Amino acid sequence: MNADTMEAALDAINCKEARLALGQPIPREEMADVLTFALCESMFALVRDVLNCNGIHVNSKGESILNFLRLYDNWRDVDVTTDLFAQWNAWDEREIVWETVRLWGRKLLSVYAQADNLFSA
Repeated sequence: MNADTMEAALDAINCKEARLALGQPIPREEMADVLTFALCESMFALVRDVLNCNGIHVNSKGESILNFLRLYDNWRDVDVTTDLFAQWNAWDEREIVWETVRLWGRKLLSVYAQADNLFSA
């Protein structure tokens, strides 16, 4: 997410440590899609873990996002959860733009940092 160029980002997501390119290199034209999918999965896991920490059972993705926002709507960059969920729901109808993916990634990191405070307390 912090790469200066798309080429640097592509190199980073294709490295073994990223665990995104499983057996085959990710081509540039699929990079934004792969990262968006990974961000969505990560966001859903974060929402689930935070809600479970609060004793809230997670079943429906949409309902979980709403519950998460009811609890933490004051968090910085929390709007990324609804942005990623909207992308998830309209995957085939919405173009995924690299700069938007970078913004989502940075916002999700911000939300993760705030959630860390819940688990370290």
